[in-house]
Amino acid sequence: MKAEENYSQALAEYIALCDRGSSASFRELVRSANLISPFEAGALSQVVEKVRQTLKAG
Repeated sequence: MKAEENYSQALAEYIALCDRGSSASFRELVRSANLISPFEAGALSQVVEKVRQTLKAG
């Protein structure tokens, strides 16, 4: 979803996340990458809604 908004920024954030891979817990990594944890309430529904919007546009 981030890559659709700004591919270059999303790629840079992904590479930075990979670089930090084994240095922190999963939750810390998610937070540091400014992502929504899949364990948070509502996380899945946000992704599903984005998929629905994308499929309607296609």
